[in-house]
Amino acid sequence: MKTKKKFSISGGNTIALAALLMLTTQAAWAGIVFQNTDFSASQSLWGGGASAGFDVSGSVGPTAVGVEYSVKSNSGTVNAQFNGGIRVNHVDSVNVGEQAAIILDFVGDSNGGFLNSIFGAKATAGGYFDICVIPNIFTGGCVTRVNPEFDLIDAGFAVEPETIFTPELDTKRNANDSDELAGVGSVDLIIGEVGPKLSLDIIQATSLKVSSIDGTLQGRHRDTGATFSKALKIDTNGGLDIQTNSLSLSGLWDFDLVDLTLTNTFTNDIDLGFRPTFEYIVGSWPNSPLAKVGLIDETFSLGFNSNTYSNAFSINAIAPVPPVTSVPAPASIALFSLGLVVLIRRGRKSPANNSFTI
Repeated sequence: MKTKKKFSISGGNTIALAALLMLTTQAAWAGIVFQNTDFSASQSLWGGGASAGFDVSGSVGPTAVGVEYSVKSNSGTVNAQFNGGIRVNHVDSVNVGEQAAIILDFVGDSNGGFLNSIFGAKATAGGYFDICVIPNIFTGGCVTRVNPEFDLIDAGFAVEPETIFTPELDTKRNANDSDELAGVGSVDLIIGEVGPKLSLDIIQATSLKVSSIDGTLQGRHRDTGATFSKALKIDTNGGLDIQTNSLSLSGLWDFDLVDLTLTNTFTNDIDLGFRPTFEYIVGSWPNSPLAKVGLIDETFSLGFNSNTYSNAFSINAIAPVPPVTSVPAPASIALFSLGLVVLIRRGRKSPANNSFTI
């Protein structure tokens, strides 16, 4: 005779099963959404507003001999880029009345950061030769060529510090440059300078630090148009965990990232440097100043553009399912009534002196 197996749930199994059911009913995380976010700024080096400048260069003469020239002037301009993207990870759905979990972080593009400034006025001109001194009589080409270059004019100064980097939040980026304003002591031999020299340099150091991306997270119910807003600040490269307001209406909620701006600090430091050197035609030594006098030291924020992304992602708010109340079927009621009648009839036929003992 075969024994039927019975299924039972012990206390420990009950807890495990309940936990499994809870896990399966929790909202799943949707796929990651990536929004390209590019910021740029171009303004005056002195705190804001517009700047002016020009840059002209060229050459005069045939290929073999001629003069190259460059004339540029700029009242002071700073340019910057901070390109990357906002990565969004969010739950796919929540129950009505619950908050939705969202993770936001910034990912910089490789070499997507740029900081450059230009200030000063400078004119340069130089001569060049390209002469064949030993021709090849067999091929008509040239065995040996000489192409010396020499300076004719070098007046004024222009400093142009520049750096290229991968954007990261809360990280300072520096750019430095210097140019000789005047110098005395050496002998100019056309092809270069020789001898001791005291140079007066313009030295510029700039830096940019983006501390956070600020903006507004705006939720909008797709069917009714109901909205809510919540401020957001992404201030670490590790990301930002936030909770939306309670999603009080069932259905899809669309989310916008509104007015994303960079909170940043830009510094501009210009010094006058005194540099004693020894010139040796193709270079000089040392190259660092012996002393510096500060001329300008200012700090302000660059006016980067803002970005807004509509319908960046969506979350579904699910209405709770009302409990189902079971109603006895008519056949069940009839069967119960028949059984009750049978029990009553049997009770009347049983002897009156029957007793029940324990």
